[in-house]
Amino acid sequence: MTHEIRTFHFPPAMQKLVDPAHRDVEISQITAKDGRDYLIKGRRLPSATTILGVIDKSTPLMKWMGRMTLDMVDDELLSRGRIQDSDAGSFRDSVEKRVEAEQMRAANEGTIAHDLICRYIEGERPEIDDISRPAVIAALRHIDRERLDPVATEATVWHPSAGYAGQFDLLAKNRDGHLVLLDWKRSKRLYETHACQLAAYSRALLAMGVGDAAAQVVRLPRFEHEQLEARWVNIPPAVRVFAAARELYRLQCSIFDQVWSDAKG
Repeated sequence: MTHEIRTFHFPPAMQKLVDPAHRDVEISQITAKDGRDYLIKGRRLPSATTILGVIDKSTPLMKWMGRMTLDMVDDELLSRGRIQDSDAGSFRDSVEKRVEAEQMRAANEGTIAHDLICRYIEGERPEIDDISRPAVIAALRHIDRERLDPVATEATVWHPSAGYAGQFDLLAKNRDGHLVLLDWKRSKRLYETHACQLAAYSRALLAMGVGDAAAQVVRLPRFEHEQLEARWVNIPPAVRVFAAARELYRLQCSIFDQVWSDAKG
């Protein structure tokens, strides 16, 4: 578990929109294997993505499929005499380490691309590496095409009464002056939980006095031949799903260890 404490200040353009009670606070981020929490004003709040983890089972499923695949490869290699029983364990360890390294590489690439997009929006002109280039160029062109005027990037928001927090990628104003939240994704496809996550951020902005914001999830291309995909979020039903996930998460944290009984019958 890592524990990072930082004092957070909203950018000037957003500072004017936030309720004075929420403008200057100390935020502590707590990151563990099962998700990220925030300490805000003495309260420990789960992140929106941690909450949505109760319904997004893709990661455990993929890990199970990976283990099953390794078992099958082991059996096949052993049956063909390609490896010895004594080598099977080291073979699995080697493959698992390569998979973990690939996952880390992909995560790092996503972080670098997000950082470059943020820096360009804020007026810097850093050099763009070849791997990040398709995503960064597509994001900047999307902002220009939609005529978005950035207000804040990578800012932390929280819902005081609902009790959750998170960090959005971009808050902007469209050509009509209305607020729009954008979330950059580098996944192979867009998932319903992406919409629920951004809808939760939109409601948090409203609770903080910033105002009502539309929400758009944008899947960025990883390669030159790929196209950017942008989808608007239907916020009311997405918020309903998030609220249900939040209640399930609360129950999971409070009484999940009480579901078994020593009583008979």
